[in-house]
Amino acid sequence: MLIVVGQGERMIKVIILSLFWVLSSFAVDSVKKDNTLPLNQRTRPDSQGNQTESGLLKNRKTSKVEPAASPAVSSVQDPSRPQVGGVETFGTDKINAYALKKFLGKDLSVWIAKGLAGDASAPEWEKKLAERVKKKYEFAYTDWSVTQYMEPEGLKLFMTLEVVEDKDVARRMPFRPIPTETLEDPGGVVAAWLEYEQLAFDLIGKDLLEPESEKCVAFHCPFGHQHTKLKKFEKIFVEGVKKHKNALVQFRLKDGRELYRAAACYVLAYLSDGNEVIRLMQESLHDPSFSVRNNALRVLGDVTEYHPQLVVSVAPILEALAFPKVSDRMKAVYILNLMVMNSNKVREEVLKHSIPDLFALMNTEQPYVQELTHGVLRKVSGKDYAAKDQDAWRLWQRSIASQK
Repeated sequence: MLIVVGQGERMIKVIILSLFWVLSSFAVDSVKKDNTLPLNQRTRPDSQGNQTESGLLKNRKTSKVEPAASPAVSSVQDPSRPQVGGVETFGTDKINAYALKKFLGKDLSVWIAKGLAGDASAPEWEKKLAERVKKKYEFAYTDWSVTQYMEPEGLKLFMTLEVVEDKDVARRMPFRPIPTETLEDPGGVVAAWLEYEQLAFDLIGKDLLEPESEKCVAFHCPFGHQHTKLKKFEKIFVEGVKKHKNALVQFRLKDGRELYRAAACYVLAYLSDGNEVIRLMQESLHDPSFSVRNNALRVLGDVTEYHPQLVVSVAPILEALAFPKVSDRMKAVYILNLMVMNSNKVREEVLKHSIPDLFALMNTEQPYVQELTHGVLRKVSGKDYAAKDQDAWRLWQRSIASQK
Protein backbone atom coordinates (compact mmCIF):
# COMPACT_ATOMS: atom_id res chain seq x y z
CA MET A 1 0.00 0.00 0.00
CA LEU A 2 1.81 3.09 -1.23
CA ILE A 3 1.17 6.41 0.45
CA VAL A 4 2.33 9.73 -0.93
CA VAL A 5 2.35 12.48 1.66
CA GLY A 6 2.98 16.11 0.78
CA GLN A 7 5.09 18.16 3.13
CA GLY A 8 5.65 21.61 1.68
CA GLU A 9 7.84 21.18 -1.40
CA ARG A 10 8.87 17.71 -0.31
CA MET A 11 6.95 14.57 -1.29
CA ILE A 12 7.40 11.56 0.92
CA LYS A 13 6.65 8.11 -0.40
CA VAL A 14 5.57 5.80 2.38
CA ILE A 15 4.72 2.14 2.20
CA ILE A 16 2.38 0.80 4.83
CA LEU A 17 3.42 -2.76 5.43
CA SER A 18 0.81 -5.44 5.38
CA LEU A 19 1.15 -6.09 9.08
CA PHE A 20 4.31 -6.49 11.12
CA TRP A 21 7.99 -6.58 10.41
CA VAL A 22 10.01 -7.42 13.46
CA LEU A 23 13.61 -6.35 13.82
CA SER A 24 13.80 -7.36 17.45
CA SER A 25 11.60 -8.67 20.22
CA PHE A 26 9.18 -5.80 19.92
CA ALA A 27 5.84 -6.25 18.28
CA VAL A 28 6.40 -3.79 15.50
CA ASP A 29 4.08 -2.30 12.91
CA SER A 30 6.37 -1.00 10.20
CA VAL A 31 6.29 2.04 7.99
CA LYS A 32 9.13 2.50 5.56
CA LYS A 33 10.07 4.97 2.90
CA ASP A 34 10.82 4.34 -0.76
CA ASN A 35 12.08 0.88 -1.71
CA THR A 36 10.80 -1.22 1.15
CA LEU A 37 8.99 -4.48 1.56
CA PRO A 38 5.34 -5.02 2.48
CA LEU A 39 6.31 -7.63 5.03
CA ASN A 40 3.59 -9.66 6.67
CA GLN A 41 3.60 -12.55 9.13
CA ARG A 42 6.66 -14.44 8.00
CA THR A 43 6.39 -17.30 10.44
CA ARG A 44 3.96 -20.15 10.81
CA PRO A 45 1.21 -19.84 13.41
CA ASP A 46 1.52 -21.64 16.70
CA SER A 47 -0.01 -25.07 17.20
CA GLN A 48 -3.42 -23.45 17.66
CA GLY A 49 -3.07 -21.19 14.64
CA ASN A 50 -3.12 -18.06 16.77
CA GLN A 51 -1.07 -14.95 16.17
CA THR A 52 -0.61 -12.19 18.71
CA GLU A 53 1.69 -9.20 18.46
CA SER A 54 4.13 -10.72 20.92
CA GLY A 55 3.70 -14.07 19.20
CA LEU A 56 5.02 -12.52 16.02
CA LEU A 57 8.32 -12.00 17.76
CA LYS A 58 9.28 -15.30 19.20
CA ASN A 59 10.09 -17.38 16.13
CA ARG A 60 11.48 -14.82 13.72
CA LYS A 61 15.02 -14.37 12.57
CA THR A 62 16.01 -11.00 13.95
CA SER A 63 18.96 -8.68 13.74
CA LYS A 64 20.85 -8.88 16.98
CA VAL A 65 21.15 -5.50 18.68
CA GLU A 66 22.97 -4.81 21.90
CA PRO A 67 20.79 -3.55 24.79
CA ALA A 68 20.34 0.19 25.04
CA ALA A 69 21.11 1.81 28.37
CA SER A 70 17.97 3.93 28.16
CA PRO A 71 15.17 4.72 25.71
CA ALA A 72 16.78 8.03 24.79
CA VAL A 73 17.96 8.53 21.23
CA SER A 74 21.73 8.77 20.94
CA SER A 75 23.16 12.00 19.57
CA VAL A 76 25.36 9.93 17.25
CA GLN A 77 23.14 7.46 15.43
CA ASP A 78 24.22 4.23 13.82
CA PRO A 79 21.90 3.79 10.79
CA SER A 80 21.81 0.02 11.36
CA ARG A 81 20.72 0.42 14.98
CA PRO A 82 17.10 1.26 15.75
CA GLN A 83 16.55 4.42 17.75
CA VAL A 84 13.57 5.34 19.90
CA GLY A 85 11.67 8.16 18.24
CA GLY A 86 9.04 8.63 20.92
CA VAL A 87 6.88 7.16 23.68
CA GLU A 88 3.27 8.31 23.97
CA THR A 89 -0.21 7.40 25.17
CA PHE A 90 -3.38 7.37 23.09
CA GLY A 91 -7.06 7.29 24.02
CA THR A 92 -7.12 8.94 27.43
CA ASP A 93 -6.51 12.22 29.25
CA LYS A 94 -5.82 10.41 32.53
CA ILE A 95 -2.20 9.66 31.73
CA ASN A 96 0.18 11.31 29.25
CA ALA A 97 3.69 10.40 28.14
CA TYR A 98 5.34 12.25 31.02
CA ALA A 99 3.15 10.57 33.64
CA LEU A 100 3.61 7.20 31.94
CA LYS A 101 7.39 7.42 32.07
CA LYS A 102 7.29 8.55 35.69
CA PHE A 103 4.90 5.77 36.71
CA LEU A 104 6.79 2.94 34.96
CA GLY A 105 10.19 4.35 35.85
CA LYS A 106 13.25 2.29 35.00
CA ASP A 107 11.09 -0.70 34.00
CA LEU A 108 10.13 1.14 30.81
CA SER A 109 13.82 1.50 29.96
CA VAL A 110 14.42 -2.16 30.77
CA TRP A 111 11.62 -3.27 28.42
CA ILE A 112 12.87 -1.04 25.59
CA ALA A 113 16.45 -2.26 26.05
CA LYS A 114 15.29 -5.88 26.00
CA GLY A 115 13.22 -5.27 22.88
CA LEU A 116 16.12 -3.62 21.06
CA ALA A 117 18.37 -6.51 22.07
CA GLY A 118 15.99 -9.19 20.81
CA ASP A 119 15.61 -10.56 24.34
CA ALA A 120 13.04 -13.38 24.51
CA SER A 121 11.59 -11.95 27.73
CA ALA A 122 10.60 -8.64 26.08
CA PRO A 123 7.03 -9.72 25.17
CA GLU A 124 6.36 -10.65 28.79
CA TRP A 125 7.68 -7.28 29.96
CA GLU A 126 5.49 -5.60 27.37
CA LYS A 127 2.41 -7.34 28.70
CA LYS A 128 3.37 -6.70 32.32
CA LEU A 129 3.80 -2.95 31.84
CA ALA A 130 0.48 -2.61 30.02
CA GLU A 131 -1.30 -4.53 32.77
CA ARG A 132 0.31 -2.37 35.45
CA VAL A 133 -1.10 0.78 33.89
CA LYS A 134 -4.49 -0.85 33.35
CA LYS A 135 -4.75 -1.83 36.99
CA LYS A 136 -3.52 1.51 38.34
CA TYR A 137 -5.96 3.63 36.33
CA GLU A 138 -8.76 1.06 36.01
CA PHE A 139 -8.83 1.21 32.23
CA ALA A 140 -10.95 -1.19 30.21
CA TYR A 141 -8.09 -1.97 27.82
CA THR A 142 -4.36 -1.32 27.55
CA ASP A 143 -1.83 -2.59 25.04
CA TRP A 144 1.30 -1.41 23.26
CA SER A 145 1.71 -0.53 19.61
CA VAL A 146 5.34 -0.35 18.53
CA THR A 147 5.77 1.15 15.07
CA GLN A 148 8.99 1.14 13.10
CA TYR A 149 9.85 3.81 10.54
CA MET A 150 12.69 3.74 8.05
CA GLU A 151 13.95 7.32 8.11
CA PRO A 152 16.90 8.67 6.06
CA GLU A 153 19.01 8.60 9.23
CA GLY A 154 18.00 5.03 10.08
CA LEU A 155 15.33 3.03 11.91
CA LYS A 156 13.12 4.73 14.47
CA LEU A 157 10.71 3.08 16.87
CA PHE A 158 7.63 4.77 18.30
CA MET A 159 5.91 3.21 21.32
CA THR A 160 2.25 4.00 21.86
CA LEU A 161 0.45 2.83 24.98
CA GLU A 162 -3.04 2.15 23.69
CA VAL A 163 -5.80 2.92 26.19
CA VAL A 164 -9.56 2.47 26.04
CA GLU A 165 -11.58 3.83 28.94
CA ASP A 166 -14.82 2.17 30.09
CA LYS A 167 -16.93 4.98 28.67
CA ASP A 168 -15.38 4.51 25.21
CA VAL A 169 -15.55 0.73 24.83
CA ALA A 170 -18.76 0.63 22.79
CA ARG A 171 -17.50 3.23 20.33
CA ARG A 172 -13.83 2.29 20.10
CA MET A 173 -14.06 -1.50 20.39
CA PRO A 174 -17.31 -2.50 18.59
CA PHE A 175 -15.95 -6.00 18.01
CA ARG A 176 -17.55 -9.41 17.92
CA PRO A 177 -16.79 -11.91 20.69
CA ILE A 178 -13.63 -13.96 20.15
CA PRO A 179 -14.66 -17.03 18.11
CA THR A 180 -13.89 -20.41 19.58
CA GLU A 181 -14.57 -22.97 16.85
CA THR A 182 -11.92 -24.96 15.00
CA LEU A 183 -13.23 -25.36 11.47
CA GLU A 184 -11.96 -27.37 8.53
CA ASP A 185 -9.91 -25.30 6.12
CA PRO A 186 -12.20 -24.97 3.06
CA GLY A 187 -10.44 -26.82 0.26
CA GLY A 188 -7.11 -26.19 1.98
CA VAL A 189 -6.98 -22.67 0.51
CA VAL A 190 -6.08 -20.93 3.78
CA ALA A 191 -3.08 -23.20 4.26
CA ALA A 192 -2.22 -22.60 0.60
CA TRP A 193 -2.20 -18.84 1.24
CA LEU A 194 0.22 -19.25 4.14
CA GLU A 195 2.48 -21.41 1.96
CA TYR A 196 2.28 -18.89 -0.89
CA GLU A 197 3.09 -16.03 1.46
CA GLN A 198 6.10 -17.80 2.95
CA LEU A 199 7.46 -18.63 -0.49
CA ALA A 200 7.00 -15.01 -1.56
CA PHE A 201 8.91 -13.73 1.46
CA ASP A 202 11.70 -16.18 0.82
CA LEU A 203 11.94 -14.88 -2.77
CA ILE A 204 11.90 -11.27 -1.58
CA GLY A 205 14.66 -12.04 0.90
CA LYS A 206 16.78 -13.37 -1.98
CA ASP A 207 15.97 -10.33 -4.19
CA LEU A 208 14.14 -12.58 -6.63
CA LEU A 209 10.76 -10.87 -6.28
CA GLU A 210 9.74 -7.26 -6.00
CA PRO A 211 6.59 -6.89 -3.89
CA GLU A 212 3.46 -5.11 -5.11
CA SER A 213 4.82 -4.86 -8.65
CA GLU A 214 2.99 -7.76 -10.31
CA LYS A 215 -0.57 -7.56 -11.51
CA CYS A 216 -2.99 -10.34 -10.73
CA VAL A 217 -6.70 -11.03 -10.66
CA ALA A 218 -7.22 -10.30 -6.96
CA PHE A 219 -8.35 -7.02 -5.40
CA HIS A 220 -5.33 -7.23 -3.10
CA CYS A 221 -2.22 -8.86 -4.46
CA PRO A 222 1.10 -7.97 -2.82
CA PHE A 223 3.19 -10.67 -4.53
CA GLY A 224 1.53 -11.59 -7.83
CA HIS A 225 1.91 -14.92 -9.60
CA GLN A 226 4.49 -14.22 -12.28
CA HIS A 227 7.32 -16.02 -10.53
CA THR A 228 7.44 -19.72 -11.36
CA LYS A 229 7.20 -20.72 -7.71
CA LEU A 230 4.02 -18.64 -7.27
CA LYS A 231 2.19 -19.39 -10.54
CA LYS A 232 0.24 -22.40 -9.36
CA PHE A 233 -1.37 -20.48 -6.48
CA GLU A 234 -3.39 -18.17 -8.71
CA LYS A 235 -5.53 -21.09 -9.92
CA ILE A 236 -5.77 -22.47 -6.37
CA PHE A 237 -7.13 -19.18 -5.02
CA VAL A 238 -9.38 -18.26 -7.95
CA GLU A 239 -10.98 -21.69 -8.13
CA GLY A 240 -10.92 -22.09 -4.36
CA VAL A 241 -13.03 -18.98 -3.69
CA LYS A 242 -15.49 -19.99 -6.41
CA LYS A 243 -15.95 -23.48 -5.02
CA HIS A 244 -15.73 -22.71 -1.29
CA LYS A 245 -16.95 -19.11 -1.03
CA ASN A 246 -19.68 -19.71 1.55
CA ALA A 247 -17.43 -21.89 3.69
CA LEU A 248 -14.62 -19.31 3.53
CA VAL A 249 -16.99 -16.52 4.54
CA GLN A 250 -18.03 -18.48 7.61
CA PHE A 251 -14.47 -19.60 8.34
CA ARG A 252 -13.38 -15.93 8.37
CA LEU A 253 -16.01 -15.20 11.03
CA LYS A 254 -16.06 -18.31 13.21
CA ASP A 255 -12.66 -20.00 13.29
CA GLY A 256 -10.86 -19.36 16.56
CA ARG A 257 -7.37 -19.11 14.98
CA GLU A 258 -6.87 -15.46 14.25
CA LEU A 259 -4.01 -15.90 11.78
CA TYR A 260 -6.21 -18.24 9.73
CA ARG A 261 -9.09 -15.74 9.78
CA ALA A 262 -6.67 -13.04 8.66
CA ALA A 263 -5.39 -15.23 5.80
CA ALA A 264 -8.98 -15.95 4.75
CA CYS A 265 -9.48 -12.21 4.20
CA TYR A 266 -6.68 -12.19 1.66
CA VAL A 267 -8.03 -15.30 -0.09
CA LEU A 268 -11.49 -13.73 -0.35
CA ALA A 269 -9.91 -10.80 -2.20
CA TYR A 270 -9.78 -13.21 -5.19
CA LEU A 271 -13.56 -13.09 -5.55
CA SER A 272 -14.58 -11.57 -8.88
CA ASP A 273 -17.31 -9.34 -7.40
CA GLY A 274 -15.63 -6.24 -6.01
CA ASN A 275 -18.72 -5.09 -4.16
CA GLU A 276 -18.86 -8.41 -2.34
CA VAL A 277 -15.18 -8.10 -1.42
CA ILE A 278 -15.87 -4.65 0.03
CA ARG A 279 -18.83 -5.94 2.06
CA LEU A 280 -16.86 -8.85 3.49
CA MET A 281 -13.85 -6.72 4.37
CA GLN A 282 -16.01 -4.10 6.07
CA GLU A 283 -17.63 -6.87 8.07
CA SER A 284 -14.17 -8.04 9.16
CA LEU A 285 -13.40 -4.62 10.62
CA HIS A 286 -15.40 -5.75 13.65
CA ASP A 287 -13.18 -8.78 14.23
CA PRO A 288 -11.62 -8.85 17.74
CA SER A 289 -8.17 -9.54 16.24
CA PHE A 290 -6.00 -6.64 15.12
CA SER A 291 -4.40 -8.88 12.46
CA VAL A 292 -7.76 -9.63 10.84
CA ARG A 293 -8.72 -5.95 10.88
CA ASN A 294 -5.32 -5.10 9.43
CA ASN A 295 -5.77 -7.44 6.47
CA ALA A 296 -9.30 -6.22 5.82
CA LEU A 297 -8.10 -2.62 5.81
CA ARG A 298 -5.25 -3.57 3.46
CA VAL A 299 -7.75 -4.96 0.97
CA LEU A 300 -10.04 -1.94 1.31
CA GLY A 301 -7.05 0.34 0.80
CA ASP A 302 -6.14 -1.35 -2.47
CA VAL A 303 -9.75 -1.26 -3.64
CA THR A 304 -9.92 2.46 -2.89
CA GLU A 305 -6.61 3.20 -4.60
CA TYR A 306 -6.78 0.95 -7.66
CA HIS A 307 -10.51 0.42 -8.30
CA PRO A 308 -12.13 3.86 -8.13
CA GLN A 309 -15.20 2.55 -9.95
CA LEU A 310 -16.09 0.70 -6.73
CA VAL A 311 -17.55 2.55 -3.76
CA VAL A 312 -16.19 1.85 -0.29
CA SER A 313 -18.57 3.13 2.38
CA VAL A 314 -16.96 5.86 4.45
CA ALA A 315 -18.78 5.07 7.72
CA PRO A 316 -16.69 1.97 8.67
CA ILE A 317 -13.49 3.84 7.81
CA LEU A 318 -14.45 6.78 10.04
CA GLU A 319 -15.27 4.31 12.82
CA ALA A 320 -11.82 2.72 12.50
CA LEU A 321 -10.13 6.09 13.10
CA ALA A 322 -10.78 5.50 16.81
CA PHE A 323 -9.97 1.79 16.98
CA PRO A 324 -7.48 0.71 19.65
CA LYS A 325 -4.36 -0.02 17.58
CA VAL A 326 -2.03 2.17 15.54
CA SER A 327 -2.31 -0.39 12.73
CA ASP A 328 -6.09 0.23 12.64
CA ARG A 329 -5.88 4.00 12.68
CA MET A 330 -2.96 4.39 10.29
CA LYS A 331 -4.61 2.38 7.54
CA ALA A 332 -8.00 3.99 8.13
CA VAL A 333 -6.60 7.51 7.76
CA TYR A 334 -4.66 6.41 4.68
CA ILE A 335 -7.89 5.20 3.06
CA LEU A 336 -9.70 8.35 4.13
CA ASN A 337 -6.95 10.47 2.58
CA LEU A 338 -7.75 8.84 -0.76
CA MET A 339 -11.51 9.13 -0.31
CA VAL A 340 -11.68 12.84 0.51
CA MET A 341 -9.85 13.75 -2.71
CA ASN A 342 -12.77 12.77 -4.93
CA SER A 343 -15.98 12.98 -2.93
CA ASN A 344 -17.82 15.96 -1.51
CA LYS A 345 -20.10 13.53 0.30
CA VAL A 346 -17.14 11.99 2.11
CA ARG A 347 -15.84 15.42 3.07
CA GLU A 348 -19.26 16.28 4.49
CA GLU A 349 -19.34 13.07 6.54
CA VAL A 350 -15.88 13.81 7.92
CA LEU A 351 -16.91 17.32 8.91
CA LYS A 352 -20.04 16.00 10.54
CA HIS A 353 -18.63 13.07 12.51
CA SER A 354 -14.85 12.82 12.72
CA ILE A 355 -13.08 16.11 13.45
CA PRO A 356 -12.35 15.25 17.13
CA ASP A 357 -10.88 11.88 16.11
CA LEU A 358 -8.76 13.54 13.42
CA PHE A 359 -7.49 16.16 15.87
CA ALA A 360 -6.42 13.34 18.21
CA LEU A 361 -4.57 11.61 15.37
CA MET A 362 -2.89 14.81 14.17
CA ASN A 363 -1.44 15.28 17.65
CA THR A 364 0.06 11.81 17.80
CA GLU A 365 3.81 11.22 17.87
CA GLN A 366 3.45 8.80 14.95
CA PRO A 367 4.93 10.83 12.05
CA TYR A 368 2.92 9.45 9.15
CA VAL A 369 -0.33 9.22 11.04
CA GLN A 370 0.14 12.90 11.79
CA GLU A 371 1.02 13.77 8.20
CA LEU A 372 -1.81 11.79 6.65
CA THR A 373 -4.32 13.25 9.11
CA HIS A 374 -3.06 16.74 8.39
CA GLY A 375 -3.66 16.03 4.72
CA VAL A 376 -7.24 14.96 5.38
CA LEU A 377 -7.97 18.04 7.48
CA ARG A 378 -6.51 20.37 4.88
CA LYS A 379 -8.69 18.79 2.19
CA VAL A 380 -11.95 18.95 4.16
CA SER A 381 -11.33 22.42 5.62
CA GLY A 382 -9.73 24.24 2.71
CA LYS A 383 -7.24 25.61 5.25
CA ASP A 384 -3.46 25.37 5.16
CA TYR A 385 -2.66 25.66 8.87
CA ALA A 386 0.39 23.83 10.14
CA ALA A 387 -0.25 20.49 11.84
CA LYS A 388 0.93 21.84 15.20
CA ASP A 389 -1.04 25.10 15.00
CA GLN A 390 -3.71 23.89 17.43
CA ASP A 391 -5.12 27.35 18.07
CA ALA A 392 -5.88 27.88 14.39
CA TRP A 393 -7.46 24.44 14.00
CA ARG A 394 -9.60 24.86 17.13
CA LEU A 395 -10.77 28.26 15.93
CA TRP A 396 -11.73 26.68 12.60
CA GLN A 397 -13.57 23.88 14.41
CA ARG A 398 -15.57 26.39 16.44
CA SER A 399 -16.42 28.33 13.28
CA ILE A 400 -17.91 25.30 11.54
CA ALA A 401 -19.73 24.26 14.72
CA SER A 402 -21.41 27.65 14.88
CA GLN A 403 -22.70 27.19 11.33
CA LYS A 404 -24.66 24.05 12.17
